[in-house]
Amino acid sequence: MLSLFASKSSKDEWVATGAAPPRAFAWFVQQVSFPHFSSDVVGRVLALALPLLDQVTPATQVVGLSLLHHLLKHGTATDIRWYSDLLVHEMEQTLTTAATSASFLDATLACLEDLLAVLSPSKQDVTLYDRYFPSLLRQWDMSLDVAVKTVFTAHVRVWVARLGAPHSLQLLRYLQPLVKVTLGCVESAERTLSLEALKTLQAVIVAAWIRMPGHAEHITLAILKCLAYVKVLLLPLPNASNDHMQTKAAEHITAQCHATLYLLDQATAQETMAVRVTLQHVTVGCPSLAPICDSARQYLDDKAAAAASNSP
Repeated sequence: MLSLFASKSSKDEWVATGAAPPRAFAWFVQQVSFPHFSSDVVGRVLALALPLLDQVTPATQVVGLSLLHHLLKHGTATDIRWYSDLLVHEMEQTLTTAATSASFLDATLACLEDLLAVLSPSKQDVTLYDRYFPSLLRQWDMSLDVAVKTVFTAHVRVWVARLGAPHSLQLLRYLQPLVKVTLGCVESAERTLSLEALKTLQAVIVAAWIRMPGHAEHITLAILKCLAYVKVLLLPLPNASNDHMQTKAAEHITAQCHATLYLLDQATAQETMAVRVTLQHVTVGCPSLAPICDSARQYLDDKAAAAASNSP
């Protein structure tokens, strides 16, 4: 079958936009699973898949990406590593154009994460992650499409976990821009983006807890802005019925904000008490936000009391 697909189409026909043979080939390959991908089969599939990735049309690139991702899941790590330099270069090129579509970007980042897991099996070896992460941060920061930005925000959590504690401290090199972009998403008026950003922020706090005292004030203020927006979201509109879905979303965001503040408080309480100090300063300086600060403080107190009662 591999010989048939390789011989029946010229290169131009193979990479043409909307061409049927590559899609038929992708379907055929995806019916094969481990352990049937020998080293020879892996090489021959890549020979047909990589020209598709080299194109500039997302519809064509996605087919090549699906083939590569299937190989990563079902081929052996040893066979994949034979092509490591080539695959790293191809994915680097693909990432530069992936932000044209949220679905294409989602597929690209999922494939890239699995590729790096195969090529860098040691959790202490983050050299390849360093090659991609600065570009990833730049594209995430510059993206104006909310759907694309949301995909970046969700996938960054994987990188944060792999670059941060307890496996590595390499994340600290990128902490300043990482916190800046994440907080910008936290403060977004788009609920889905804000929720994803809060989850990513929690991952950052856990992975880079050692540096959180220096960022605690800015993070706390960003979360308070998010909570203030949620409060506005819950205000009833004239002649409008209560939107149950909107209320549930607001409650979910509030819960994530409080959970993030608790994590941050745990990471900084021993040194600075920065979260509680910032809440107090905002309460005094902006009385209209006092109820939001009081609610956050009450959540922290309740969590601390629950932890104390459960300790031996």
